[in-house]
Amino acid sequence: MSLRTTLSLLLSLLVLAVMPAGAAVLQYNDRTTWINASSGLTLIDFNSSSGGYSNGSGLTIGAVNFVGIGGQFSNFDLVVTNGEPFVGNPYLQGPFRSTSFSRIEINLPANVTSAGVDIAYQNLGVDTFQVVLSTGDTLTTVPTLNSYSQMAFFGVTSDTAFNQMIFYVQNNAGFNKIILDNFAYGDKTQQAAQAPEVASLILAGAGLLLFIAGRRRLSWAKAGLP
Repeated sequence: MSLRTTLSLLLSLLVLAVMPAGAAVLQYNDRTTWINASSGLTLIDFNSSSGGYSNGSGLTIGAVNFVGIGGQFSNFDLVVTNGEPFVGNPYLQGPFRSTSFSRIEINLPANVTSAGVDIAYQNLGVDTFQVVLSTGDTLTTVPTLNSYSQMAFFGVTSDTAFNQMIFYVQNNAGFNKIILDNFAYGDKTQQAAQAPEVASLILAGAGLLLFIAGRRRLSWAKAGLP
C-alpha cells in the first residue's frame, strides 16, 4: 500500500473517530455518581409545601410542575405530607396503582439534560417504577427499599434535552402510592471536553502529512521516478 493510500485511510478513520456519537441516555442508581455527572442543579425538597394538589394544575415549585394522575384521563391524586412512612420529612405522594396509567408527571423547563430523585412506595413495598422521558426513552428504576430510613435513587442524563418525566406505578406495587423527594434537575456535565481540540490537532497533522506525501509524489513524477 502506497504512503498516499495509507494516509488517506488514516485520515478517513480519524474523521469517523471524532464524529459526535448518537444521543445517549444514562441511568444512575447512586446520587453522588449522578451529581458528579451533572452541573447547575436546582433542588426541590418539598419542605416549603404542604397540603393537597389533587387537580389538573398539580403543584408548581419554581419552574417545575408536578401532577398526580390515578387513571387514564383524570382522577387526580397528589399531596405533600410528612406522615408515614417518613415522619417529619415532607415528601411528594402520588396515586396508588388503580390502573396502568397511574403516574406522577413532572413537567420541566427547557434545556434540561439531567434529573434525579429519591423514590419509594407508601407502604414500603419493594418494586420498581417505569420512567418515560419526553424524548421517548423508557427506563426502569432500581427496586424501592423496604426501609423507613431511606429511599432508593433514580437519576438520568441525556444528550438530548427533555421537558417531561413520567413515573408509572408498576404491577407488583398493589395499592402502594408513589413517593418522590429531593428532586433535582440541571445539565449533563460535558465530559471529555478536550476531545475536539485533540482531534483537530490530529486531523491537521494527518492533513499536513497527506499534503507532503502528495508533493513528494509530484516531485518523483517530474523526476521520472515510480
